[in-house]
Amino acid sequence: MPGMNGLELLKLLRRMRRLDVVPIYIVSTTNSDKTQQQALSFGASGAFAKPETMLGMQSIQRELLGIPE
Repeated sequence: MPGMNGLELLKLLRRMRRLDVVPIYIVSTTNSDKTQQQALSFGASGAFAKPETMLGMQSIQRELLGIPE
């Protein structure tokens, strides 16, 4: 994203009262525990490493939405 990264956007969104209860999940190309822990500490509802395939992304989406495989 130009101008800010996802964690910065997450912090900004969490400061907005209207959005403080909206679930926000971070899907990052960085597969590091540090990034995932930062996301959770900044208010993310969950943090995932970006899968390599669209099928993998669809699987994460189904899991988050409670849709069976």
